[in-house]
Amino acid sequence: MDNQSALIVDSLVPGGPAWDSAANGGLQVGDMLQTIDGKNVYRWSVNLLAPLLLGPEGTTVRLGVQRQVQSADGE
Repeated sequence: MDNQSALIVDSLVPGGPAWDSAANGGLQVGDMLQTIDGKNVYRWSVNLLAPLLLGPEGTTVRLGVQRQVQSADGE
């Protein structure tokens, strides 16, 4: 796991739960995944993350992310 890059959200699936949450300040493109349901997953491979992220419809997964904050001038 040490040589893996951090997972950064590249896009959201239109109509999916993350898409719906983005309108309310939830998951956003550019967020860096830190935890899933309280478990530190920073720099885990996608193969290890996928089972933790996917589940039956209607279940809840709590994500902890690090968000880059842009300044007023866009940097």
